[in-house]
Amino acid sequence: MAFTVTMLSWSIIEYGEYIANAGELHHAIEAVKWGTDYFIKAHTSPNVLWAEVGDGDTDHYCWQRPEDMTTSRQAYRIDENNPGSDLAGEAAAAMAAASIVFKKTNPHYSHLLLHHAQQLFEFGDKYRGKYDESIRVARNYYTSVSGYMDELLWAGMWLYKATDNQRYLSYVVDNADTFGGVGWSMTEFSWDVKFAGIQVLASQLLAEEKHMKHKDILKQYQSKAEHYICACLNKNNGTKNNVALTPGGLIYVRQWNNMQHVSSGSFLTSVYSDLLTKSNRKYLKCHGGEVTPQELLQFSKSQVDYILGSNPMNMSYLVGFGPRYPTRVHHRGASIVSYRENKGFIGCTQGYDSWYGSSDPNPNVVVGALVGGPNHNDEFNDRRGNYMQTEACTYNTAPLVGIFAKFSYLENTVLHASSLPLLREDGLLSFKPQVILGKLNNNEVMYALIIRFDLGRRMAMVGAYRHGSGVSLRCTTSLRCFSTTGFREERDTFGPIQVPNDKLWGAQTQRSLQNFEIGGDRERMPEPIIRSFGILKKCAAKVNVEYGLDPSIGKAIMEAAQEVADGKLNDHFPLVVWQTGSGTQTNMNANEVIANRAAEILGHKRGGKLVHPNDHVNRSQSSNDTFPTVMHIAAATEINSRLVPNLKHLHTTLQAKTYEFSDIVKIGRTHTQDATPLTLGQEFSGYATQVKYGIDRVLCTLPRMYQLAQGGTAVGTGLNTKKGFDAKIAAAVADETRLPFVTAENKFEALAAHDAFVETSGALNTIAVSLMKMANDIRFLGSGPRCGFGELILPENEPGSSIMPGKVNPTQCEALTMVCAQTIGNHVGLTVGGSNGHFELNVFKPMIASSLLHSIRLIADASASFEKNCVRGIQANRDRINKLLYESLMLVTSLNPKIGYDNAAAVVKTAHKQGCTLKEAAVQLGVLTSEEFDQLVVPEKMIGPSD
Repeated sequence: MAFTVTMLSWSIIEYGEYIANAGELHHAIEAVKWGTDYFIKAHTSPNVLWAEVGDGDTDHYCWQRPEDMTTSRQAYRIDENNPGSDLAGEAAAAMAAASIVFKKTNPHYSHLLLHHAQQLFEFGDKYRGKYDESIRVARNYYTSVSGYMDELLWAGMWLYKATDNQRYLSYVVDNADTFGGVGWSMTEFSWDVKFAGIQVLASQLLAEEKHMKHKDILKQYQSKAEHYICACLNKNNGTKNNVALTPGGLIYVRQWNNMQHVSSGSFLTSVYSDLLTKSNRKYLKCHGGEVTPQELLQFSKSQVDYILGSNPMNMSYLVGFGPRYPTRVHHRGASIVSYRENKGFIGCTQGYDSWYGSSDPNPNVVVGALVGGPNHNDEFNDRRGNYMQTEACTYNTAPLVGIFAKFSYLENTVLHASSLPLLREDGLLSFKPQVILGKLNNNEVMYALIIRFDLGRRMAMVGAYRHGSGVSLRCTTSLRCFSTTGFREERDTFGPIQVPNDKLWGAQTQRSLQNFEIGGDRERMPEPIIRSFGILKKCAAKVNVEYGLDPSIGKAIMEAAQEVADGKLNDHFPLVVWQTGSGTQTNMNANEVIANRAAEILGHKRGGKLVHPNDHVNRSQSSNDTFPTVMHIAAATEINSRLVPNLKHLHTTLQAKTYEFSDIVKIGRTHTQDATPLTLGQEFSGYATQVKYGIDRVLCTLPRMYQLAQGGTAVGTGLNTKKGFDAKIAAAVADETRLPFVTAENKFEALAAHDAFVETSGALNTIAVSLMKMANDIRFLGSGPRCGFGELILPENEPGSSIMPGKVNPTQCEALTMVCAQTIGNHVGLTVGGSNGHFELNVFKPMIASSLLHSIRLIADASASFEKNCVRGIQANRDRINKLLYESLMLVTSLNPKIGYDNAAAVVKTAHKQGCTLKEAAVQLGVLTSEEFDQLVVPEKMIGPSD
């Protein structure tokens, strides 16, 4: 919400003239004030900000209109004891930016906003911490991945713009390096990650030429801003330094709600186009070529055109605009009949029963909402349950306000995009993108104030592509191929060896490539391990600078290590899991890559060892403590970011099914034979609870996983480290990852044993057992369609047979059971590995790490797939359930208290032998009358204890 207000305010500051020209400035200012009024009320004292109302987990159990909600409205706050610098910083930025908006029209209100903004900034800076560590219920929905440093810089920058007070500019400049403002090369700008926005604002200050005192730092900010702009246009070197584009030319950052990156990226490229023009700069120089201000504007417009319907789906992603737009937006209020039309109460699960799963369009249109948008292949599934694509957010729309107004003003301008790389090669044959030739219409306001286009004529065009780079392929005897333009000589203690020129690794890695040709590329060290090495080496350099490492070398190591942590150098880590049991080869791979990259950053060539892999990058470290440390960092990160969220989603959906099926009485089964009745909801409640307990089990292992071995060096004694090194590096890792890592209580245990991994794998093994049972149950209950149990109707996702026409199989259940079997197998191998901690060192580390990370990834991904493609769409076959229920002989159990066990058994045997009903057998044997039987055998009364 705060980021929405900041971006809305920035739109007005940047493009207020255009918004006014469209007659919408009053509405825009009104929308900002609605948000800032709320922030003022939430900021009840200088060091208190009420941050969240309600609990996401609880709210997601229900699908209701806001008017009907009965879930808890508990409020959560940040304060001195529960800090949230990121939230306080963003709220401060929002109110500071808004104060500029109101400066002329409402100076008193502007001053009030500035007062609150300054208090919040001081509070956030003095009491530092992430808000989701204080308000943990927010973690599953709005995790603060980037931490709080970007928000503090963001707030400081907006406060400077609002006040012209040098203190705030000095804050942004003085903390530019330590807070990452000039360190992070960004490929996204979003509600969580503000660095690119800060860097663009700093570039504007530099262009004003009145901040010469800070010129050097502002130029560094500008360099990072231009990296982001070039990345959007795919003009940086290397795929990973650029923002991905779909075949249709859309910015693509990630699957969930990608449109926020499109709108924010489009805004920044438009702003930077204006900046270049005002600065009389004819072009922006990127690694991949020069880009003119007009080309930046063209790119911005291409994103807007795509949003409004010029895309492979011919779909407008702005709800309510154009002939075709999303009609099943994932929005509770929109999806349920309006309160004005039906004032009857709609209960917690009634919305799921009657509205959520409906294929009908929403009864209410959320006009102007921008949904999450298509996937990486420009595909879009307009389904209410497809929340990653159909959920709409206010922060998606806010950056578009100024851009829409600007293009509205330029209503007769034709923008061409033929020179922009808007298509991947593989998309050329399947799609010819259309470019809107603009006639614009200012007459409609969307989503409070969005100005929309009137689509005019369209023209198809395709981009031109050039091929050929003169790069050759070189293969080793193990058939690992890598592109190279020659070789250089590097040395280790065994002597010289040839290393490919275009690879950052050194002599030891090259030697290991020859010594461990096992399994091929599919057996490479898992990516989370590599990224964790980047985190660890960055933190080690930071601490080593405190202990005397040359600061310039330390800074270069930190920058290079960050590239490893970001996954930008993955191609330079070719080694497989199967190597020495301490992971020494991969540790040296990391040391060599970072050393060579750091040397390049300092302006030197690879291989010269200006930055030494052992003396500098590996300073105060041993493979024996670094590898177990990255094992823990990788596992804890994957558990928190991937496994637990996906399991929670599965649990939420299973819980929803529990409510949905609560009134469906069915026959139970024990030993695969008929038993007494229960509800289908009770059956699913067991599955939901199994998953809940599985989550709890994994979370219970984390305190041991958060203990880091770093500082133990070779055998646990800490030889070659300084006192306090271990605690400092653990604190640095905790700060870098936003996870509560601490130094291990006992380094000897941390090196010699990996009981924490065995324990966590045991928890995953239990989850696999639970999911195996659940998937098999659902698979059997959905068997049929005519000759099986047939109690469940499973989603039909794909054809099931190459020979039997029309056959559909329970593929998701089967995929999940295979994943469970693999996880159980991984646990066996890991258990054996854990037992091989001979004397002072366990020598199965790479296999242990790989096994656990494999299981985490498999369970996480399979849970998400099972939830999305199976559980969410399961329906009850009520007719079949009722038929089996009333045919079951075990309903006789309810007669025991009346006629006794022996007589009841006689009734069952007679009914089974004669093929008659229980009722007919009971009357025939004279143990009950027909009326008595009807009173006693009522399945609905057999699903719980009697009164």
